[in-house]
Amino acid sequence: MTREEQLEFCSVCKQRQFDSKKGLICGLTNDVATFQGNCPDYVADEKEIEIEEKRKVRVAIEGRSEITKARNALFIIGGFYVLVGFAEAFLIDGHELLYGIIDWVIAGVFIGLGFWTNSRPFVSLLIGLIFYVCLVLLFLVVEPATFIRGIIWKVVIVVVLVKGIMNAMEEEKQMKNNNADLLDQL
Repeated sequence: MTREEQLEFCSVCKQRQFDSKKGLICGLTNDVATFQGNCPDYVADEKEIEIEEKRKVRVAIEGRSEITKARNALFIIGGFYVLVGFAEAFLIDGHELLYGIIDWVIAGVFIGLGFWTNSRPFVSLLIGLIFYVCLVLLFLVVEPATFIRGIIWKVVIVVVLVKGIMNAMEEEKQMKNNNADLLDQL
């Protein structure tokens, strides 16, 4: 059992104490936890358990919020490409319907990835980030001036997607841990 797993018990036990050198310790042994599985001297501190549960809910909501922001970024990018496709196909002189169709396909990819974040947030956001960066780099090669135009928006989108990916990765890791815990109980 890892120290982190032991601290899940110790942090909500009435027997806990704090040592400036060792951190959270057992008040009975004046040392860090050494138990495996369940502590035989564990006494639940209901107030701390309630505080810890509220903290976990808050962290989960904040993590979900970052994933939602990243999902919205994918939808915004997709919506932008729908509008650009419309402009290139019908409004801008010298452009053809083919340019609009290309933009609409790109929009469809981003919008599809946005919907996919509901079931597989980590994978869909990662693919969305890679696809977006590839598009930005492609436009950099084709027309270098486009890289500078809207640079702030590009940076904001990348940051939002990266934060969403990190939270989705953490959420996925927690789900695997929860599934492993459930399997251990069987």
